[in-house]
Amino acid sequence: MSPKSKITLSSKGELGHLVIDEKGRLNLKIEDFYVDFKSACEFVIAKEFEDNNKMNQDFIEVPGTTFDSGTNIVTGSTSSLIN
Repeated sequence: MSPKSKITLSSKGELGHLVIDEKGRLNLKIEDFYVDFKSACEFVIAKEFEDNNKMNQDFIEVPGTTFDSGTNIVTGSTSSLIN
């Protein structure tokens, strides 16, 4: 998914948040964007989902640098090192 228009970033007094500039680019004022993003994250984290909802499933794992399908997340050991 990508935005309909190009995006610019600004800070403090440079340009308003969610303003389209003269070239048709959508500006995100980073301080306001952060507040919006944090608020959205807090909303999702606080939301309750049914047990079988995908929001209750793991989305990503970040294993060690020697990851393979046999990696033990707790120890970081891979099956190739154990066997």
